[in-house]
Amino acid sequence: MSEDKGNKKSIIPTIVVIFVGFIVIGLWLLAFNELWFFDWRKFSDYQESLTSLFAGLALVFVAWTAFMQREELNKTSKALEDQADTMALQQFETTFFNLLNQLLNIKNNVKYGKINDIQHTPVRNSRGSDDIVHISKTLGYYQGVEAFEYANSDLKFRLKKNQILPNALLNNFYDEIRPYFGHYFRLSFNIIKFVEDNFGKKTKLSKKYIGLYQATLSSSEIALIAYNCLTPRGNKFLNYVVNYDLLDKNKNDVLLSPNHLEYFNSPPDTTSHPSQ
Repeated sequence: MSEDKGNKKSIIPTIVVIFVGFIVIGLWLLAFNELWFFDWRKFSDYQESLTSLFAGLALVFVAWTAFMQREELNKTSKALEDQADTMALQQFETTFFNLLNQLLNIKNNVKYGKINDIQHTPVRNSRGSDDIVHISKTLGYYQGVEAFEYANSDLKFRLKKNQILPNALLNNFYDEIRPYFGHYFRLSFNIIKFVEDNFGKKTKLSKKYIGLYQATLSSSEIALIAYNCLTPRGNKFLNYVVNYDLLDKNKNDVLLSPNHLEYFNSPPDTTSHPSQ
């Protein structure tokens, strides 16, 4: 479709040049009253006039050539710009999907929360009877998605659906889990920042790629990210959570209390440290 328009645009100047040429020749002939009865025996008398005529036609041809060259140059420039945009998008997508893969690897390798095995062992006491002793043995740690689910359950247990979030409790909780989840929080923050740096704030492309990032998150991940935004070290992430509605339709599943929704209604005006 665009090529057809370009061809039409290039034909128009050619028609104009031919039309102007005929007009110039016609005016020259009319000037000597010889339009229909030109006497070729008197042609030498018109040599100077012919020189002027062809000089004018040459000027028109030069102008037409320059115009056509400019059109070709514009097409070449547009093609180079399109090629550069395509290459830039390919480079962005390569980096973006590499970051998502890196985030997935971090998530799969997170370990948090001890898995204990309680053993009930009878022990003979001094009275000659047996006492039952409970021995706790650590079998391992929750890993991957289970680690996020365990941390989310731990947070839910501590908050106990408080209508007003206790800042000290949140800060203490995230200080405890930051050694395990800090890398995950930082990379999540920088993935969204990377998208915005390339496409701008809340643009169509920004929403598209942040939507792809959001699609990789479980409810437990979104919950931990959301409540981390309410701590001093994570509150810069709150702008992204609100602007791109990371809670989305999962608000009831993610938030520990419906009353907590007010904390995510509008982005804060903050200059605090990035999510860590």
